[in-house]
Amino acid sequence: MKTSTRLLTAILLTLTCFTFPGKGNAQDTTVRIYQSKDAWYGTYYNKSTVGNTNNIRIGGWGDAYIGLWHFDTDVIPRGSVIKSAILYIFPDATLNNGLNLVKSARLWLLTNKWNENGTSGSNFQGFSYGSFNLIKSTGLTVDGDYAKNMVDWWVNVDYNNLPTNNGIALVPEQTNNNSFNFPSRESSGTKPRLLVTYEGLKMPLPGNKSWRVNTAIGDSRLASHSEANYYSIDFGARSANNANETNVPVYAAGSGIVTTSAYNPRPANGTQSNGYYVVIDHDSDNDTRTGIQTRYLHLAGQSSLREGNRVTKGQFIGTMGKSGTDAIHLHFGIAYRGSSSNSGLSGTTLSQIKVDGVLLGDFVEGSFYQSTNTR
Repeated sequence: MKTSTRLLTAILLTLTCFTFPGKGNAQDTTVRIYQSKDAWYGTYYNKSTVGNTNNIRIGGWGDAYIGLWHFDTDVIPRGSVIKSAILYIFPDATLNNGLNLVKSARLWLLTNKWNENGTSGSNFQGFSYGSFNLIKSTGLTVDGDYAKNMVDWWVNVDYNNLPTNNGIALVPEQTNNNSFNFPSRESSGTKPRLLVTYEGLKMPLPGNKSWRVNTAIGDSRLASHSEANYYSIDFGARSANNANETNVPVYAAGSGIVTTSAYNPRPANGTQSNGYYVVIDHDSDNDTRTGIQTRYLHLAGQSSLREGNRVTKGQFIGTMGKSGTDAIHLHFGIAYRGSSSNSGLSGTTLSQIKVDGVLLGDFVEGSFYQSTNTR
């Protein structure tokens, strides 16, 4: 495995300059991320990745078998402050029984893309992130600043203008008839998981006020929100202190890049439309097939933001309006990989997301919620 000196220098500088806050609070979002792919390969036999098996093995008999895992962190908006993280890769107790186990392994952060099958081991690049003990009963645990820094790098740092999260490799430090087995994602064993707590999205309305939810997720009174899997919320121009707020500014719920700033006119048959609206991609790769996106519909006029503009959390987007609809309100939508539906991974992911400390599915129509979004 090749070490990238430039990458190592960059990450050390990043970690040295990063200031870590205290533990998370109720405003934070905690997500559980399972591996999206895993594989292993050898330095003598099986020199290319082997996936779609029931176990991931590391160890060796003079040579080495190296395990690979990848966890999709694109659910975490770019620019998020990572409060804490912990990575668990559990052992396969049955396969490990009676073996001369690997006691420790060196964890590498990978900088090249790979496939579960057929990627040559000679192509792997990255840098060594540290040596970690492997425990027979619990496998590998990475926590504390090691895990937090690792996730922050995956989410917030680019290397050569490319995302840095290409997963990890575990390289055994004992290869004299030693081995250690982990369940793969195809097996029935306990799956690896990455738990991350980060400062979540903010409400897209001015802070220090409580704003009324007109329509929540699963509100049966409105056809477009009638299903509990449609992750969009309508906020009215009404705060707890003022039933008729005017010229309400709309702010970015998180940092990202503008993928759409457009006008969708109302058709002649009167059907409602988006009106003036903006879409922000929060993993900043300008690709709605990855990461979290937020949508801001029915603005009063064309936003000054343009496609490709980078925005920061709390940045002004436009003014709440009624373009494309009948009443002044903000339709605030959240999507994962371009989908707002609760099907498969998207729904599981979106159900974990908080906005100003409230899970998306816990917003209730007719209730008021405090915004902390300030510029």
